[in-house]
Amino acid sequence: MKAYVYRGLKSPGQLLVLSKENDFSTVPRDVLDQLGPVNLYRTIDIEPGQQRIAIDPDQTIIDLEARGFHLEDLVIRLNLITCDRVAAA
Repeated sequence: MKAYVYRGLKSPGQLLVLSKENDFSTVPRDVLDQLGPVNLYRTIDIEPGQQRIAIDPDQTIIDLEARGFHLEDLVIRLNLITCDRVAAA
């Protein structure tokens, strides 16, 4: 499924995903106000079960089919690994 990902100037930590490019008719006014002016960030192809860094494809597809848009908080998690250094003798 082709999807269009937008970022708002007021909320750069949120992504608005639409199934139709520049079709904001299904997005509630309060969501658009919260985001502020939006810019197309990228166009992506999503499939159920995919692993993506910033978007849950399964929930995105469900939301796009049910209401025409998906709102995702941009959260990237890192797992840190610590290593003990052993001094060379």
